[in-house]
Amino acid sequence: MRKFKIIVIIIIIFFSNFVVAQTNGFVNNGLIINIESGAYINVGDFTNNQTSGTDGSINIDGNLIVNGNFANNSGGNVFSNIEPVPDGNIILAGFNQSILGTTPIFFENLEIQNALKTLSLNNCEVKGIFTVDGVLELNSNKLIIDNKNTDAISYNSGYIKSESTPQDGLGEIEWKIGNTIGSFDVPFGSGSGSNDLNLVLNTKTAADPQDGSVVFATYPTDGHNKPYPDGILSLDTLEPKNLADRYWELKPVFTTKPDVTISFKYTPEDIDATDNPDLIEANLMAIRYNDLLYKWIDMRMTGICDVANKTVTTGDISGNNFFSYWDLSEFELKAPNAFTPDDNGKNDVFLKGYEVKIFNRWDEKIYEGKDGWDGTYNGKKVSRGTYYYIAVIPSYNNTTKTITGVITLVSK
Repeated sequence: MRKFKIIVIIIIIFFSNFVVAQTNGFVNNGLIINIESGAYINVGDFTNNQTSGTDGSINIDGNLIVNGNFANNSGGNVFSNIEPVPDGNIILAGFNQSILGTTPIFFENLEIQNALKTLSLNNCEVKGIFTVDGVLELNSNKLIIDNKNTDAISYNSGYIKSESTPQDGLGEIEWKIGNTIGSFDVPFGSGSGSNDLNLVLNTKTAADPQDGSVVFATYPTDGHNKPYPDGILSLDTLEPKNLADRYWELKPVFTTKPDVTISFKYTPEDIDATDNPDLIEANLMAIRYNDLLYKWIDMRMTGICDVANKTVTTGDISGNNFFSYWDLSEFELKAPNAFTPDDNGKNDVFLKGYEVKIFNRWDEKIYEGKDGWDGTYNGKKVSRGTYYYIAVIPSYNNTTKTITGVITLVSK
């Protein structure tokens, strides 16, 4: 078998610019292989090994089509002499393929075609263009796009599947966008067959340094919005019933972060009525966890929800407000229509944390403040019955609005 492989290589180098070579499997045991421009090599499995201390490697200017697994078990990279504008193409064209081995692979240009590809090797890189025309499951591993151009991920069909939880390790795309200003699309998908979780980061200003990056991931949660992202212990005052059952990671790795807008696609399952019975989809807005204040609660971001396309797009976000973890929340506060101030620790106060005025049936103001009305007036409990309120609550675009209504005090 090894003799056959050497013959194939010689043909490519010396005889033709267009060669199709087919083998059931190709094991490179320490050889240095040249695939010239215009040449096509078509193999089943491809395995790159080290033999007698010599790493196998390929100087690729043509096309390597792999229909089976692609493995690197050498001590170095498979591909040598990668140009500033990479011209070699690696095409994973088979079904149920894996990228695996012991050492990360730095691809020139990588294209996935047809069905499932599983990334079973962490920190692999694409130096040129990553063409998505199939399905790549990240499998709790990271794929690095070392190309700051906005077209470094070229989408045709299929999707990239992140979806693993923090406990298992997030499946991540790290895109070294550097100081580029433009729109960066990551075609995530939930598994339905399309990029139904497509994530778009639009940079408005140049970041620093030039090799800085953004790490992208997403995963679904249960009805209590668990598991939380790493380092987050609670939802603060947010209610799971008002949150999409999904988190997004957009981790900026910069000294100076860019100003951005972000567009999130979500699925119907993320806002399922079983877990979110009262959620009004049209009121969804993007929120993010403040890594410095350790809170979600300050996360009222600008933006709009496009219900027809299941997309929430933020308004402009300054670099100092660009943090790592995101969710979608309905920030249209729904005041309860009754409460029971019986000191049992449940439903004892009304609209705590918001500016509220309470009036009795004779239009007398009996409470004003932000601590929440506890059903008392001048230190004494009032009688059960109907009262009226005026409250100032958060609204869209970092503004507030005034709402009025009726609250019934129920004694037990």
